[in-house]
Amino acid sequence: MSHVLYTFYFASFLNLLLVAWERYVAIAKWMEYKAIVTRIRLKKYVRVAWLSAFLVSLTAMILEAAGVGYKVTSAVDVTLSILWAALVLLIGYFYAKVYFAVRKWNRTKTLPVNALSERKFETTVW
Repeated sequence: MSHVLYTFYFASFLNLLLVAWERYVAIAKWMEYKAIVTRIRLKKYVRVAWLSAFLVSLTAMILEAAGVGYKVTSAVDVTLSILWAALVLLIGYFYAKVYFAVRKWNRTKTLPVNALSERKFETTVW
């Protein structure tokens, strides 16, 4: 039962990574968004996420059923922990890039109030 939960947990985490990537592309690369993010590509990435989660869980089940030693099990755990850390950093990277892209966009956009006051200033005769 724990392996099923682990599969769902890992698949959910990988789907969060996909959401972070999609938001990054939508905000930071909005001009190429429709070319990069397609329905077929997203379906493929979701299938890869679920298949990866299933294979990781299946590997753990096989190792447990085979009764391998503590050293092998701990090596697999360390490897998976490094993978988790890398994925968390990748999610953080995507959201940091989104944050800075939105911040840059907010700094460069002209507010309607400012545009109206500038237009009034230009039409004023000195």
